Amino acid sequence: MEIFNREWHRLMREQDALSFVIVNPHIKTLDENSKVGFQIVAKVLEKSVLRATDLLSRFHDNEFAVGLFNLNENGTNTIIQRIYDNLDSISDELYKLNIHVSIGALNVLPNNDIDLMNIIRSAKELAEAAYKENKQGYKLEYYQCH
Repeated sequence: MEIFNREWHRLMREQDALSFVIVNPHIKTLDENSKVGFQIVAKVLEKSVLRATDLLSRFHDNEFAVGLFNLNENGTNTIIQRIYDNLDSISDELYKLNIHVSIGALNVLPNNDIDLMNIIRSAKELAEAAYKENKQGYKLEYYQCH
């Protein structure tokens, strides 16, 4: 979170957008098969997030967080589509492990009126809503401060 926080403030100064993405493979990392599945998804994410400035990390026990900096909604959509394309290339393996990846993403123009915790919470809610609609889907929204 320290790096994300630093980038948040840098983008506030530059008045540029970022996207905060939650990737939820819906795996409980309790047994060996689940841990293997989690590692497979991690490798797909590493392969999909290409820019050196982007941030990928494990988030809580069973999710990943991705910070995409200096990026608008179209760029975020492109990266999410790349993630799903890479997941499709190993779909048989994911099916055998019963892994369904949902993604929630918020594109935002940082400012002092926005609470980072609200961004995180909203991205998690979008990932859950995507899962309920289609176990392997995503939702991307532009976050506006009211």
